[in-house]
Amino acid sequence: MTVHFTNNITEVPRLGEWIAGVGQTYGLSEDKVFQLNLALEEALVNCMQYAYPNKTNMPIDLSCRKEDNHLIFLLEDEGQPFDPTKEQRSEDKGTRTKDNGNMSVEEMPLGGLGILLMHEYAQSIHYRRQDGHNLLTITFDI
Repeated sequence: MTVHFTNNITEVPRLGEWIAGVGQTYGLSEDKVFQLNLALEEALVNCMQYAYPNKTNMPIDLSCRKEDNHLIFLLEDEGQPFDPTKEQRSEDKGTRTKDNGNMSVEEMPLGGLGILLMHEYAQSIHYRRQDGHNLLTITFDI
């Protein structure tokens, strides 16, 4: 299953529709569909914001496949290298990663909360750059 986007934020609602379809296909609970949507929306929006700065209508593909008791999503773009698994710099010069320890949400600097949510719901997140493409693989247990 694959869905195609461009780096236009107005396309984000289509992600929820597609994930609902994935949920139906694999008989997922509403909670699991919510988790998938939250984590994958963060990944997609990061891609839209960072892969193609100052460019419009650039391609972003998201595919899903099932292996055993896992759903494996691959987010692919041809933009500039961007590894969302690394610290993210926010507009407010703060960073937030899973290594911020036991800080409360209020104590953490702005930016990067989405990667924490991705790590919370996903079993693994891997980034690689290959042949001019950003490839972000996110695996969820089902």
